[in-house]
Amino acid sequence: MLELALALSLNAVQNIDYAALHAGEVLVRIEFAQPLAQRPSGYRTFHPAARVVLELPETSAPHKRTIEPERGFVRSIRLLGHASGTRVVIDLTGPATYELAM
Repeated sequence: MLELALALSLNAVQNIDYAALHAGEVLVRIEFAQPLAQRPSGYRTFHPAARVVLELPETSAPHKRTIEPERGFVRSIRLLGHASGTRVVIDLTGPATYELAM
């Protein structure tokens, strides 16, 4: 019973959109059931692969957990659920900077 109550209180990722913008920029938009209580933490990696990783505490992942754009700078967007939330892993074709906006 307690686990069910906790699951119902979690926020949820409802949709992820991806768009290539001008000048090689990419927009990844994540929509939630409710506004986030806190700003997600994030970091990027270069080795073994170029990635941006976002941590979404107290957030559940949708049923579709991998998005693979047909072309562009983003290879895939994966949602990995864990005990305390969801990790969003954005695999890139090369090193890049990122900006997080809420």
